[in-house]
Amino acid sequence: MKNRIFLIIFGLFLLTTGCQELEIENPNNPNQEDVLKNAGSLKNLAGSVFQNWYLYNVGLDQTPAFMLGTAADATSSSWGNFAMRDMSYEPRKAWNNNPSYVDAAMTESYYDNMYSLLSMCNDVLNAINTNSDLEFESEQEKNMVKAVAKLGQGISLGYIGLVFDKGFIVKEDDDPTEEFELESYQEIIDAAIISINEAIDLASTNYFEIPEPWINGVTMDNARFYRLANFMAAKILLSEPRTQTENEEVERWEKIRDYLKDGKGLTEDYTITADKNAGSWASLYHFYATWTGWSRVDMRVVAMLDTADLPPVWPEEYQGDYTNFPNNGEAVSPDYRLQTDFQFMVSHYFNPERGYYHFSTYRYRRFDNIRYTGFPGQGPIPLYRKAESDYMLAEAYVRAENNLTQAINILNNSARVVRGGPGMEISTSASRQEVLDAIFYERTIELFSNNMGIQYFDMRRFDKLQKGTPLHMPLPGGELETLEMSNYTFGGADNAGEEGTADSGWKEQYESTLKNTQ
Repeated sequence: MKNRIFLIIFGLFLLTTGCQELEIENPNNPNQEDVLKNAGSLKNLAGSVFQNWYLYNVGLDQTPAFMLGTAADATSSSWGNFAMRDMSYEPRKAWNNNPSYVDAAMTESYYDNMYSLLSMCNDVLNAINTNSDLEFESEQEKNMVKAVAKLGQGISLGYIGLVFDKGFIVKEDDDPTEEFELESYQEIIDAAIISINEAIDLASTNYFEIPEPWINGVTMDNARFYRLANFMAAKILLSEPRTQTENEEVERWEKIRDYLKDGKGLTEDYTITADKNAGSWASLYHFYATWTGWSRVDMRVVAMLDTADLPPVWPEEYQGDYTNFPNNGEAVSPDYRLQTDFQFMVSHYFNPERGYYHFSTYRYRRFDNIRYTGFPGQGPIPLYRKAESDYMLAEAYVRAENNLTQAINILNNSARVVRGGPGMEISTSASRQEVLDAIFYERTIELFSNNMGIQYFDMRRFDKLQKGTPLHMPLPGGELETLEMSNYTFGGADNAGEEGTADSGWKEQYESTLKNTQ
């Protein structure tokens, strides 16, 4: 099946050192053949894998990160930027998959960028596998380049499978002149895990040190790389399910447990240093997603923190009046993070005509130190957190083997208590559901707006997305035109329960319960 991906498969990128925007316009790059015969150039390409991955997920504005946050009712914004409002309308609307849609880039650019990253990794691997004359400085360097390219191959495929309903599986030994068939998200993720496993094997059997500029602010030897690769495999498997039924598959959780147990997951945060240069290591997502005038914490999340009976929605009859709320809208919580990570607000920037459901009494401020340095931010961003690894392992112990003791021990020695305070400890007699609820709480509060899609993927796998929310994105409209396929999409309250569209979620359940108690 011929499509735009074929332009990308040929490795059409800017062949220079450092991270660059990937090009797909020129199918006859005159330097490509020479570059792929040079070990130093291959090393430079591998050196841009982490930075491109970072940019495509949180660094640039053409990422689904913003709209997935509002679709999950984690963040709230009435502004049209980044499709935040379009994905949070109530009742929900179908995703506009027309190529001329003003925010088509939120999926189209992301799709192209993921395949560009995949192509670059494939080219590096193919060159190493087919050219025995490559002169790396050492076998150690060669193995490092292969491991990084394999991880890049795996995570790019993995996130294509997490965000889209289908796509193409292309690896280094595939002939780009052959036709490729569309594969389901499950098949794409299966292929991604195979690639990540190969990266894990390389890191477990070979010593190497990744140059620090490859991940700004992070020094990494093969042992730290091994833990990151295990973490990413577990993260992709956990985020894959579209329904609670898929989420409860024991085999999935056995795999997640095995990736993370015995110290194989993250044992410390992997903290990126934002450098205040747009298109480099700065994060537009962390700059905008929590800015006072751009986004708020959805009342659903505020209510999770609160013990003063704040409602998880802004009632229409309040018309923006805080005094109608219990405690004037200010939350009360034993969780210290309510004070350190969240800020009570007494005014709004949102337009009421766009829906009071966008209103909230809180904003998120944990990343303020990054934004206060000026656009687009500078400073440390703990992008991949030990806490996330801890919570995945705790949930895996519960779901794979019903080991509540291990899960509770992990929770009580995690950020839940270290940052949340002693009042957040879980009782050793807690029930299975209480432990799972605590994990869901932690993944919402501690990991709030940390990385692309965390809350969206969690809400999806628990059937909590609001009625009519897309469960994944369709192939971008521009790609469908190239493929000469009919346009299609997901989402819309009228399509609730159909393939790719959420049925009754958290808000419908809340309103039903509220109605029954009145």
